[in-house]
Amino acid sequence: MSTTITRDITAQVDGITTVFDATAVYIDTTLVVERNGVRLRPGDDFNETVSPDFEMTEPPKVGDTLQVQFEVLDQGGGPGSVPIVIAHAVDPTI
Repeated sequence: MSTTITRDITAQVDGITTVFDATAVYIDTTLVVERNGVRLRPGDDFNETVSPDFEMTEPPKVGDTLQVQFEVLDQGGGPGSVPIVIAHAVDPTI
């Protein structure tokens, strides 16, 4: 299962930088980037690099807003989750 996360990363915009940190390791191909509220096209406007980073083809200008949305794998503990119990000090050869 996965969870959708949305983050405003406008604070990273300096008018020069093209590589940005999405702030969490996302599932490949789930990254959505919006610049000033306009959804950008993967492959044309930005490329996923090594998660959590991505690279834009042009640097956003100072004053532009930058928002990302992506999926992350659930770490458990949410509603409906089942705890995993691991036995310690058990001899697997018995």
